Amino acid sequence: MATEIGKYAGPKLADMEVSLKLPPPKVYQLPTGLDQLYEGLENVGVGPRYFGHVRKGEWHLELGGPKVGYSGFYFVDICDDPEDVTDGKVTVYGPDINEIPPESSIPFGLHWKVYGKDITHMHFEYLARIGGAVGILYLEGWMLTGAPTEPWLRLSKKAAPKFTWAKLAQAVRGYAMTSIPLIEKFEAVITVATPEVGGPEVIKQLVEKIDKRREIYDAWSTTMEDADVDTFYGCTICQAIAPNHACVITPSLIPFCGIMSFMGAKTNYEVDPTGYIFPISRGE
Repeated sequence: MATEIGKYAGPKLADMEVSLKLPPPKVYQLPTGLDQLYEGLENVGVGPRYFGHVRKGEWHLELGGPKVGYSGFYFVDICDDPEDVTDGKVTVYGPDINEIPPESSIPFGLHWKVYGKDITHMHFEYLARIGGAVGILYLEGWMLTGAPTEPWLRLSKKAAPKFTWAKLAQAVRGYAMTSIPLIEKFEAVITVATPEVGGPEVIKQLVEKIDKRREIYDAWSTTMEDADVDTFYGCTICQAIAPNHACVITPSLIPFCGIMSFMGAKTNYEVDPTGYIFPISRGE
C-alpha cells in the first residue's frame, strides 16, 4: 500500500510552473519491487474484462466531460534524465476520492512521468495509448472516453470505496510496467482541480505547458512521407469484431479507427512483435 511521505507547499506541478498559488499536495511513495506492483490492490479488478461504460446514475465521480467543458488531460511524459523521475512517487493536488461529494464533476490532470534508457520520443504514442489510456480502461469501475486533451472519466459508485488516487496511480503504474518492460521508472502527478486548487484555470495553464511538450514529440513526424520509409505496417486488431478486416498504416495513412499513427504502429511492433501489428515491405 502507498504511504504518505510528507507535505510541502509550492506553485509547482510536475516541474511545470503555474501562476496560481496552489495548496500543499499530498505525496505518497508506492512499493517499487516488481513483486509488489499490485500489493494492496487485491480487492481491485484489473484486466480487459472490466472495460465498460459507467452510465448516468451509476457514477460517483466524473473527471472532465461536458459539465466542466472537457477541462482535463492525461499525459505520458518521456523524461530523458533518470533523475527527473522518482519511481513510485505520487503527488496529489486536491481532495482524495473519499473526500469528494458523490456525483461531482471536476476538472483534472493525470501526468504520468516515465523513464527508460531504451525509450525514445518515438515511443510517445505507444506509451500514451498503452501506459496512459489502457491502464485506466482496464480498471474495475472506471470509464475513459475522448482524446488525451479532452478526456472524460467516470468512477462508479460501486468501485469508489476501493480507490484512492494513490491506488489509481499504483494500478496504472503496475499495468504500464508489466505491459511495457522498457519503463524503468514511473512517477505520477494527479491534479484534482476543485475551486480550492484553482479550478479550470489551473488545468488551462497546465495544458499550455503540456502542449509545448507534446509539440516536441509531434513536430518531426508531421514531415514524414511514405517515400521516406521502406516498411509499412498492417493492423488486425479490429478482427475481433470484423473478421475479414485489416488496415495498412503508412506515414500518410492512419487506420480507419484512428487509434494510432505510423510511428505508433512501428513502436507497437518493436515492443510486441507477436501482437496484432505486422510489417509490410513497401515494394513498388
